[in-house]
Formats: sequence, structure tokens, C-alpha cells
Amino acid sequence: MKINLLYGIISFILILSVKLFYDYWLWKRGKPVNHPKEAGIFIALMTVPIYLFATELPWHWWLRLLYSCLMIFIVFWTLFDGFFNLIRREPWNFTGSVDRDDAKLDILQRKYTWIWVAKIFLATSMIIFYYITILP
Repeated sequence: MKINLLYGIISFILILSVKLFYDYWLWKRGKPVNHPKEAGIFIALMTVPIYLFATELPWHWWLRLLYSCLMIFIVFWTLFDGFFNLIRREPWNFTGSVDRDDAKLDILQRKYTWIWVAKIFLATSMIIFYYITILP
């Protein structure tokens, strides 16, 4: 396995784990998540895995960056929602109860339930395409 890819996967899993445990800690205490504020922190943290994943792709730098950003966003969104639901003992595709502090993406998923299937399909397809692209 290529070293940048390995470090990218490790950093992605670490960020996902910290975010899961932090949001669960807030949820257990009945505290709302500040989604706009956390988006900035999330973007800053994700620059490391985005860069590491992008370095393995053989394309022009802006295509590598764009694809890595999209892939990481969709995979993170899919895994975070699913694992957060499982931690709270809900089904993987649970869209949550209606709260005043709901994320806009949660509201969108409740309105259009097909988004869950599309997220899983996109995340899986992007990972497979990435893997096929970086094969020697």
C-alpha cells in the first residue's frame, strides 16, 4: 500500500472517531452541535487526508484536489451518519428526530429519503474508482 494513502486512511479514521465521540458526548448531555462553527474546524482538519489522498492520483492537481474533497466529504457523511446512529442504538439509516438545531443535511435527508441510498452508492463508487485509478 502506498504510504500517503495509508496515512490518509489513518488520519481520516482518527478525525471520524473524534467527531463521533464528541457529538455523542454532546448528545448525551442534551447540548446542540454548532454545525456552522464545526464546519470550519472539520475543513481545517480534513486538509491532511485530502492532501494525502490527492497525492496518489495521477491527474492534474486541481482534479486530484476536487476528487479527493468530494470523496472524503461523501464517505465521511455516510460513515458519520451511520455510525452515529448505531452508537445511539438506532438503525444505520435513521434520520433523527426533528430538533431545532438539526443540520441542514439532516433536514434534507428527512425530506428526500432516497438520499441515504444515493450516499451509500456514491461513497462506494468513489472509493472503488479511486482504488482502480491508483493501481500500478
